Amino acid sequence: MSAQTSHYRSGWAMTRADFVRQLCLASLLLLALYRVAAQSVPSFHFFKMKTGEGLVSLVVAPATTDDQLGALLRYIKSKIQQGKYLDLGIRHPTSRLHGILGYDAGIISIYRSEKCANEQFINALGPCGYGEHDAASYQWGVDGDRKKDEGVIRLADGTLRKLF
Repeated sequence: MSAQTSHYRSGWAMTRADFVRQLCLASLLLLALYRVAAQSVPSFHFFKMKTGEGLVSLVVAPATTDDQLGALLRYIKSKIQQGKYLDLGIRHPTSRLHGILGYDAGIISIYRSEKCANEQFINALGPCGYGEHDAASYQWGVDGDRKKDEGVIRLADGTLRKLF
């Protein structure tokens, strides 16, 4: 065995330069994965919900970016799929099917401030006027299938960008 070659139990050999190169590539891969995982989920708080009617409002800071909203939507998706509703502030069932309360479906609207977060819960014109004012939304139980979901972000011009 030369000074430049290392042998492993599997019976293959690698030069030290190759080993260092592979180690550097692995480190870069781990760093890239860490950056993706660390896409910051913005802080949010539960605002309001209607038990059994599927409506939930969450509020984020006004300066929350669309990328952060995307990270939050993926976070919400994972929590809903895991059945961890309390992690989102949801303490009561979101759906009613044949008179039975459950968590089979729901819509979580995300607002960039509390000003408009109440609009889906009142029957009068709210402080934000006509139209939709949520920054993003997550819906599960689409077409009656609990596993079907959708996450959308409302862009500055009002158009919706489907994330998933």
